[in-house]
Amino acid sequence: MTHRPHHNRIRSNRAETVRGCTSSRPGAPQAANLFEAPPLGIQTMARENALWVELRGEADLGNHEQLLAGLARVKLDGADAVHLVLTELTFCDLCAYRHIIAFATRVRAAGRELSAHGASPTIKKIARLLNVTGMLHFV
Repeated sequence: MTHRPHHNRIRSNRAETVRGCTSSRPGAPQAANLFEAPPLGIQTMARENALWVELRGEADLGNHEQLLAGLARVKLDGADAVHLVLTELTFCDLCAYRHIIAFATRVRAAGRELSAHGASPTIKKIARLLNVTGMLHFV
């Protein structure tokens, strides 16, 4: 509590609002889940001498095993270049970034070029913070 009455009033109103939205008392109304996370999708297409790997939805701790398994299944045979399509990737947490970086490392270790296409500004900003933009080669 502060010495300013309006600060105390704002704080108490905020606390009542939060309690009302998240109440877990039996019989209390529950807030509807208005925002469901889009499921993670991984699609691979081969065109000419390139491989296109598209990531869609949200990549987070809840589906990191699916992301890891999906990227591990990508076969690099016959591809000179690998293109990560991130246009529809709406969220990527640190765990998912680790899997993507491990995939990029595997691609480069196999002698293939790697580039990332269509990443949102937030995805690019996180890559800059993690100092991995060079590994993903955003275009």
